[in-house]
Amino acid sequence: MEDHRDELVVIVAGYDELMHKFIDSNPGLRSRFNKYFHFPDYNGDELMRILQRFCDTNGYALAQNALPALRRRLNEMYARREAHFGNARSIRNLFERAINLQATRLVADPELTDEELATLTLEDLRPALEVM
Repeated sequence: MEDHRDELVVIVAGYDELMHKFIDSNPGLRSRFNKYFHFPDYNGDELMRILQRFCDTNGYALAQNALPALRRRLNEMYARREAHFGNARSIRNLFERAINLQATRLVADPELTDEELATLTLEDLRPALEVM
């Protein structure tokens, strides 16, 4: 590795405190990891944009009547975040839970429209938000 260090990039990522412990766990690591980037937590508006991106990428839409509650909860989530706040991972989990809840809600309806299949409602999102 030393002979080809100009050709090698190793990226490690994690929570600040744990990353400091990792770097300090071996005296040779500090000299090998000499560039650090700190990324602040996403705020509520940014989390909303991430959720919207998950929806857009996967062919879903958020019901308009769900947006105020969703924004409120994402802002609360950011305001109350702890040291191990999951950022975009939390939003991915929310999105996946909402899809599962939507599927459970729609499974018994024999006359589904494409719009119903592609729309996440407050009914789908509320239980997913409660576990965050």
